[in-house]
Amino acid sequence: MKIQISSQNFKLTKAIENFIQKNMRKFLKFGVQVGKIDFKFKSHPAKKSYKSKFSAELAIEVPKRSMVVVKEAGKDLYQTISAVSDKAACEVRKLKEKRLSFTKRGLNKVKTWLKR
Repeated sequence: MKIQISSQNFKLTKAIENFIQKNMRKFLKFGVQVGKIDFKFKSHPAKKSYKSKFSAELAIEVPKRSMVVVKEAGKDLYQTISAVSDKAACEVRKLKEKRLSFTKRGLNKVKTWLKR
């Protein structure tokens, strides 16, 4: 699992990188292989047009499946990181459950075929 972190309009610190890597451990428990994780953070200037100060985009590459892309915006950087990783965890969990349901359906078809 490779993690690529990029930021725009602010400097990433070691504390932020450690927090991101800690949050990425969530994906290991699902049993789904994760190829590449791409974090993109953006800090918006203090203007009235932006309701939130930070925005984050998380793109997760799942081999042989698809690409999961999740976006989130918020006023606090750490809350935004947590929110985007939670949303991505839900999407990865959905992919895993979808794969398992296809397997179960296939097994049920084989069982009914064998009963004939």
